[in-house]
Amino acid sequence: EVGSCDTISQSFNIGFEFNHNDDIVGSFVMTLNGNVIGDFEYNNGPYQIQEIPSNDDNVYNFIIQDSADENCFSEYSLEEIPCFTSSVYHQWNSNLKVFYNNTILHIENPNKRKIQEITVYNINGQAIKSFTDLKQNKFYSLNLDIRNSGIYFINIKGEHLYYTKKIAQF
Repeated sequence: EVGSCDTISQSFNIGFEFNHNDDIVGSFVMTLNGNVIGDFEYNNGPYQIQEIPSNDDNVYNFIIQDSADENCFSEYSLEEIPCFTSSVYHQWNSNLKVFYNNTILHIENPNKRKIQEITVYNINGQAIKSFTDLKQNKFYSLNLDIRNSGIYFINIKGEHLYYTKKIAQF
């Protein structure tokens, strides 16, 4: 299970557990994209892996292998962590332009990409405003109605589209 995402440090957490007999002993090793994350005891679950960094490929291949039997393993892949903006997404979003004038958020979307949701987060990662059911347009002007000064993040999600922009409210 993918847990919380930190869009500032570009890392995420995962949690997992095994269904097994309570009398099982031994350990397993978990690797991520070929790098060892750690060695874990079977009877110490559920397990939490903290601060897994994002990567430019936006692909996360996990292998869980029994420490005593190299032929006993499972592979898992995550191909998208929904809180990140990778360089691949930047390439897809190269034509998307976002401007903020302390009241109105202006979005220029010249390719008319389908935008499914626009969410505003405060510096603590709490969603404070969300726009959904947006019509497919080249231009959007949205009143954010942010009353407190500070740093905010605009997250734009759509079909093959994931874009994050940091803004300041004065």
